Amino acid sequence: MEKKHESDLTPAERRKDRFETIRQLKGRARLEYIWEYYKFLLVFVIAAVLVTSTVVTMIRGSQQNIVLSIAIVDANQQTGLTNTELEEQLRTALKLPENEQVKIDTAASTAETEENEAKLTMVMSPVSENDIVICSQEVYDKYKETGVFKEPEEVLGEDAGRYERYMTNGQLDLSKCPEQEITECVSYDPAYILVLDHSQNKSKVRKLISYVTKD
Repeated sequence: MEKKHESDLTPAERRKDRFETIRQLKGRARLEYIWEYYKFLLVFVIAAVLVTSTVVTMIRGSQQNIVLSIAIVDANQQTGLTNTELEEQLRTALKLPENEQVKIDTAASTAETEENEAKLTMVMSPVSENDIVICSQEVYDKYKETGVFKEPEEVLGEDAGRYERYMTNGQLDLSKCPEQEITECVSYDPAYILVLDHSQNKSKVRKLISYVTKD
């Protein structure tokens, strides 16, 4: 029987003929054949997967409410503790519900490059949405006159006096605090815990301070 041209086949016959060809081909020849006849379908599937992934990420993101954001400048990278692990430990320690998250930002560094300078400036900016910055004396001295930090009394109110033993130069000092996980994230002394002026998360900030001081 004379073999029909593909243009003479019905859609069902064409599908059957192509699947039979795919079954017979091997290796690269099979991939090239599939790409030749089904590339539009493959592109559609890939696009659908990417869109679905994006939507899922957005939904998950909308379900996770970041209630406290902490930037650690010149973070110690040798702790063996990832940001995600520390975030979960702090979330548990602060007794936050699962839909409330703590964010740890360790991108900023004082290394003398334009990129690091930009990151450090961003950390101090309201655009970053950070609540707390943990930094060295050098960074504190650089930014303290700009008005970006709240004074401890603004955050702690009448309780500020109770925390004096955890302070250096009138600011909370992480290196004097007994809580170890977050303390190990810095290798400098003093390590100031500074609340940014634009932060509105006063209650969560106070909970963190109570946790790291065990007060």
